[in-house]
Amino acid sequence: MKKIFNILMLAAVVALTSCNYEPEGWHGTIFDGKSSEVVFNQKSINYAFGPEEGTTIQIPVSRGTASEAYTTRIQILDAQGNPIASNPDYALMAIEQAKFEVGECEAVATLTFDRRQFEAGTKVGFYLYMEPTQIDTDITTCALSILRDYTWSEYCGATLVSDLWGLVYEVPEVPCAVYKADGFPYYRVYDEMTGCLNIEVEFKDGVLIPRGTPDSYGDVEFETGLGYISDYFVRYVNIDPEYAYYAASANAIVSYSYYYCPGDGVGGRFQDVWYCDKALVTE
Repeated sequence: MKKIFNILMLAAVVALTSCNYEPEGWHGTIFDGKSSEVVFNQKSINYAFGPEEGTTIQIPVSRGTASEAYTTRIQILDAQGNPIASNPDYALMAIEQAKFEVGECEAVATLTFDRRQFEAGTKVGFYLYMEPTQIDTDITTCALSILRDYTWSEYCGATLVSDLWGLVYEVPEVPCAVYKADGFPYYRVYDEMTGCLNIEVEFKDGVLIPRGTPDSYGDVEFETGLGYISDYFVRYVNIDPEYAYYAASANAIVSYSYYYCPGDGVGGRFQDVWYCDKALVTE
């Protein structure tokens, strides 16, 4: 009887100190390991910050065995894989290690940086590297990107006239707010009905170009906030100057956008025109 009791007690201890955790990208549960075998909860972290956002990044980490306390030893590496301490451009970056207490399987490391180290509109890549590396590198290395956003200020109002809006809603004209990046010919247009970002554009040599990463069709995706039965329409703006341009004579941003509603499988191409209250600065 005493032997059976001891076995049950041992099983209880193992249950309390083994977390049976499976992070993203891990294809086998961590078990019967060491308390120092720690992994990142995600393969990558993309952090964008603006004038109002903080310069602290939370980095969640986990482990499968929690029988002992442990403090991580995470290194920050630059895009070339060198320790950040050797890169004077980012000397002010620092990381507060994650601390696990006995019985804890999840913890958070904190990375802080100085916003002055980053140029507006430029994304910088880093790697977070877990030491010691006792498990597969695909979960003990985390890709980190930091993007300093521009300072956006309200520039003017606008009115969106769209075939689609006129088709779905009784009111075919939608009031919008236009924001401009301070010091740059970049604009964001939000409609006031949904608060969604309608379109984001920039001017290069006076030519309007939708901002964003185009897909294989040359389209940049924007949410609309426009509902249709069971889902929302997504707007795909083509970057070809033939389909997206600034009509200076009418002071208007013109786009022949493809709208698609994933939930209902319907879509079509419609013309969107944003008539701005004042001329846009194109250089």
